[in-house]
Amino acid sequence: MEQHHHILSVLVESKAGVLSRVAGLFTRRGYNIFSLAVSPTEDVRYS
Repeated sequence: MEQHHHILSVLVESKAGVLSRVAGLFTRRGYNIFSLAVSPTEDVRYS
């Protein structure tokens, strides 16, 4: 079976639990997350 790889860029609120909720979206659909990077933005409300 051929594997497909995708790169996503997502801007989310910098609040406790948001990363867990995003990861859960992929988990429920059976997708693997191979790599994850989080960094601050100019607006401290978002990552």
